[in-house]
Amino acid sequence: MDAITFQAFLFTSLNKFDRQPALTCVETNETITYKTLREQVDAAASQLGRLGVQVGKRVAVLIPNSIENVIYNLAVSRCGATVVPLNDKLGMKEIEFILRDAEPQVI
Repeated sequence: MDAITFQAFLFTSLNKFDRQPALTCVETNETITYKTLREQVDAAASQLGRLGVQVGKRVAVLIPNSIENVIYNLAVSRCGATVVPLNDKLGMKEIEFILRDAEPQVI
């Protein structure tokens, strides 16, 4: 049996379940389908690619819990880069420490 990564499984699912609901934001009650999720992830990955995001790079993401947060985390993964998650509840000192330590190429 061939091993399959979680990422490969996820991106295969994005193509397989086009019209099915993929995400719902509880706060706004917004729901998007797998097709919309795939399109938005591809658009964000293209945008990140123009910024030089590629395999081996680190990208700091500071987006509150939302559909956009999921989209950008998946887009970074789609580029083969590593997400450096930042939380909007962190203080400036914590964020500065994380950024200095992780040395992301893009924030």
